[in-house]
Amino acid sequence: MTLIPLAAAFGAFGAVLARSETRTVDAELQAGLRAAAARYSEEVAFTDRLAGDLAQNARVRRGVEKGNLEEFERAIGTSPLLRIESKSGLRVGTILPPGPSSAPSP
Repeated sequence: MTLIPLAAAFGAFGAVLARSETRTVDAELQAGLRAAAARYSEEVAFTDRLAGDLAQNARVRRGVEKGNLEEFERAIGTSPLLRIESKSGLRVGTILPPGPSSAPSP
C-alpha cells in the first residue's frame, strides 16, 4: 500500500517533466524561427538595395538600351550570384538551383 502514493507522485512528476521539456523545445523552435525570419529580412533588404544599385548602374542601363549582352556580363562579372533579365529576353548570369524544400521527396 505504501507504494501507491509513491507511484502516483512519480507519475505526476513525469507529466510535469514532459511539459517542461515541451516548453523548452517550443522556446528553442521559436527562437530559431525568429532568427531565420530576421536573416531572411536582412537578405531581402540587401537584395532590394542591390537591385536598386544595378538599376542605376550605367553599364546595366546601356545594356538594356542597346540590348548589349556584353554590357550585362561586365556589370555582373563581380558576383556569381547576380542574374539580369530584360523584357527583351536578354538573360545573363547563372540560375541557381532551388534551395532546400520542406516538401517530402517523391
